[in-house]
Amino acid sequence: KKSAPITQPGWLGDNTVFAGLPTELEDGKTLFVATYGGSFNQRVSRAIERNYDDSITLRAVGAPGGPLNWAYTAYQLDRSQHQADVTVLTLISFTAAKYTMGGQFGDLQAPYTRPLYFLEGNEIQKVNPEVTSLPELRTAIYDESKLWESHVQKLAQYDPYYKSLLFDQSILDLSSIMRMLRRWHGKNFEARVQDAFYDTNGFKPDSETVQVMIALVKDFAASAREDGILPIVYLANTQGWGSHLYEVLYLTLEENDIPYVSSHLTVPTDNPRLFLSDGHYIQEKDEELAESIIQLIQKELSLELVPEAKR
Repeated sequence: KKSAPITQPGWLGDNTVFAGLPTELEDGKTLFVATYGGSFNQRVSRAIERNYDDSITLRAVGAPGGPLNWAYTAYQLDRSQHQADVTVLTLISFTAAKYTMGGQFGDLQAPYTRPLYFLEGNEIQKVNPEVTSLPELRTAIYDESKLWESHVQKLAQYDPYYKSLLFDQSILDLSSIMRMLRRWHGKNFEARVQDAFYDTNGFKPDSETVQVMIALVKDFAASAREDGILPIVYLANTQGWGSHLYEVLYLTLEENDIPYVSSHLTVPTDNPRLFLSDGHYIQEKDEELAESIIQLIQKELSLELVPEAKR
């Protein structure tokens, strides 16, 4: 069956996001780096690849939007599948704490699903979605109503971004006016959900959502170190969000000695000339941030990598 391109990336249940990616250091190269996250992760990974292709093997795992719960899950699923020296977890301001089980909410329109995480005491708990691959989604929608019912029931029980009025198909969808009203209502509903963990002053450190974000970052670093891999956290601060992502995670990163690169000094979020129309950084800044990551790796591992342009 054919599907629109936006429906295909990001699915974790059938491991398609890992297909075709290298699993070990390529001959003649010095370093193996694995990265996980959304489009900002993929852009900085491509910049690393452009400048260090003859010395770095790169395993870049990404999905459109790629919120933290997706990136962390992809990392965990992938731990035993490669022999990387370094692993990078990318957090993006506007999706870092957007804990939804499905991409069909808000501005994350790709339908891939991912687990939700909660804290019980200091322990991370996971709730898996019922649908985890595109074939399963097709089956749920077209062939097996019980699977779809189970999927929706789990969204209703656990997903803070789920609301039946915004999710369920209705005869009102035939009206362009009603679709506009529903989208307006959806934006207001999403803003109310976000108010629980973020406002104009930044992320709310004591909110459950932010506590989960901190726990996932700490567990990423600790588990990578258990595997003998250098963990790096890449913070992509985006327009409209200032340096709030950096500010809420700074103490956690410093206190746990987690190496990190934050974009807020290289790309001030109040300078629109440094951003493309789609919200990403201009290529020059992607290149600078990629170089910052490489410099950090060299410092942590006491090695020297020379970009191709300087050879």
